[in-house]
Amino acid sequence: MCFLGLAANWVAWRHQFSPGGMALGLTAFFGGMLFLSAYLLFHSYRTDGDVKALLLGPARL
Repeated sequence: MCFLGLAANWVAWRHQFSPGGMALGLTAFFGGMLFLSAYLLFHSYRTDGDVKALLLGPARL
């Protein structure tokens, strides 16, 4: 439960707690590792493997 809460908070924070980010956070909480692995794979391709951009999001670079 702690992992799901932490993942949901991180996804929502990465999207600056926008309505879409909150929806993705809820999806991360209820989707678990299946959602998070697909989310990280998708965004790692979008950021060309840049870990800083992956963890912080595009608005915080």
